Amino acid sequence: MRNARVQRISINALFLAIIMLMSFVPQIGFITIPGLVEITLIPVVVFIGAYFLPFYGGIFLGTSFGILSLIVAFIRGAGNPTVIPFQNPLVSVLPRVIVGLLASIVFNFVRKKFYHNKKHIGIALGISGFSLSIIHTILVLAMLAIVNQWGWEYFVSVITINSIIEAGLALVLVPLIGVRLHSYVPKLSNLKVKQPKRANKQVENIN
Repeated sequence: MRNARVQRISINALFLAIIMLMSFVPQIGFITIPGLVEITLIPVVVFIGAYFLPFYGGIFLGTSFGILSLIVAFIRGAGNPTVIPFQNPLVSVLPRVIVGLLASIVFNFVRKKFYHNKKHIGIALGISGFSLSIIHTILVLAMLAIVNQWGWEYFVSVITINSIIEAGLALVLVPLIGVRLHSYVPKLSNLKVKQPKRANKQVENIN
């Protein structure tokens, strides 16, 4: 029990370290493309963490992502008009906390519902990552539009491009990584794995 708890703390720290690395190293977690709001790959890490960790995992990682985004905005904000708006916690922190909570809810359901269904787990992870990524983009850009009073035409054009890129990456990466590390889910998430009914029947027939 104690070893399992230490293991989960270590995995939390590992995911947090990955988010920190992607936040502070340029062009890894936040990719700057001229004419667009920065595209970020960090939500993918949050989604994967939400799948592998207990319910609090997504909330913890989403909040950490938001706080680190706020810190990075102050470090890199000088002379960068696309980064300065993220110095407002309503833009940098709040959307990530909300998405972290949603990720915890969604992936907790996926984990319990599809763990034994290897044919559908990849599809479920892909759809979940894709949908949550779009929600993340909409929340962030909506807060940017409100805080900066953007026109709706600019808002729609930016959100379309950003959401397609970020959601497409989530659609590919979340199931790709999730399926590869599928066997670690019970150990890290406290998921009580029961034998499928077919397996139980086979055992009974053998006896």
